[in-house]
Amino acid sequence: MAADHDAEGTLWNAVIDGTPSLNVRTRIEIADADGADQSEAYTMRTRLGYGTKPWNGGSVFIEAENTTAVATTQYFNAVEPATGQTPIADPTNTEVNQAFLKYTNEDLLNSTIVAGRQRIILDDARFVGNVGWRQNEQTYDAVKASSTLGLEDVSVAYVYARYVRRIFGEDNNSAFAAQADWKSNAHLFNASYSGLDFAKITAFIYLLDVRDNAAGSSATYGFRATGDHAFDDTWKVIYEGSYAHQTDHADYVNAGDKSYGANYARVEGKVAQSDWGTLGVGWELLGSDDGDHVFTTPLATAHKFNGWADVFLNNGGATGLRDLFVSVSPKLPCKLSGTFVWHNFRTDDGNDKLGNEYDIIVKRPINEHLSVLTKAAIFEADSDSALNDIWRIWMQADFKF
Repeated sequence: MAADHDAEGTLWNAVIDGTPSLNVRTRIEIADADGADQSEAYTMRTRLGYGTKPWNGGSVFIEAENTTAVATTQYFNAVEPATGQTPIADPTNTEVNQAFLKYTNEDLLNSTIVAGRQRIILDDARFVGNVGWRQNEQTYDAVKASSTLGLEDVSVAYVYARYVRRIFGEDNNSAFAAQADWKSNAHLFNASYSGLDFAKITAFIYLLDVRDNAAGSSATYGFRATGDHAFDDTWKVIYEGSYAHQTDHADYVNAGDKSYGANYARVEGKVAQSDWGTLGVGWELLGSDDGDHVFTTPLATAHKFNGWADVFLNNGGATGLRDLFVSVSPKLPCKLSGTFVWHNFRTDDGNDKLGNEYDIIVKRPINEHLSVLTKAAIFEADSDSALNDIWRIWMQADFKF
């Protein structure tokens, strides 16, 4: 009986000695596109969570999320019926953001299993991410298993995702069903090896069967390499490269129910100097299958790529996208950090000009709990394209405890 009492006490202590978490993010976003009215969104996102301490390798975490807004009629949130305003995809919403059970066993090939609603980010989030920039992030009702297989410098992960809880929230207007959460049957495989001196190598297979958006179903096979080399204490080069091939999969359908094959590629190199900052140049391809279909990334953190104005969330449409970009992150005083990025966009099919974009962000921590940032994006469409000019600006404060 004493042993049972001790075990119960240990479980109780795991619960009451857990860790609470609080994150409050206030934001002003103003956006204006040619052909649409200006939008102004004044939003606050609050997350409150609690995680138990591990007990016999297991733990529980739950997190609630609420997004509220002042003057909601001043912007189109991409969920309610269109108002003629520029979209700002931050609808008001209250939901369970995460709720999962986690089990870790170091003796079983250093394995971890997470089951339930959870945040999942694979690699740089180009194919699978949480869309963390938006106030209501993307999470997954999924099971994720990861392990080192008992090998040094090896990491493997498998994810089965049943539901994709998207950024548009649970209170979607039925007229915008395409923006609702997705029921899926996704199998995601990711394996990496970091034992090489010059690079970390990752291979992946993402099999997406998106039941509520058949055009997002696909099979993607690829690899990624990232690394850096320091010449001395002040100079360093940083590099990355990715390639993937994608085909139709599962219940995919498009016009005429045609199959497709498209390629993805990304290369980027940076030179960093400790006293001056970092200069980078890169190129990304979201390939087109002869103008019939583009390489799709429906689970990606798309805002992170191809410009912050969010013009190319569709990866350029059927003609695909080529993105040449240059970034500068200078060394700034007063604890400031910042980055400027220039993009030049063209179609993949036809190599037609689409436009240029200029992005800038400046951030500063106030203390260990509070940080602030200002961010802006200006897209200038080419006169021969069918696109519109658009600009967006953000001011944000982020409190974490």
